[in-house]
Amino acid sequence: MTYVIDYYNSYVKKEIDRWPKGMNACFLRITKQMERSGPNQGQPCT
Repeated sequence: MTYVIDYYNSYVKKEIDRWPKGMNACFLRITKQMERSGPNQGQPCT
């Protein structure tokens, strides 16, 4: 089963895209894993 990450609104997505590259890369890595495995990622992600 795959999951879909939806953002609250377009403003939230735009703000996340403006984060520093390292923070954004970490966030994208975690969200891609959540799309594959679901929201329960364990510490320190959940």
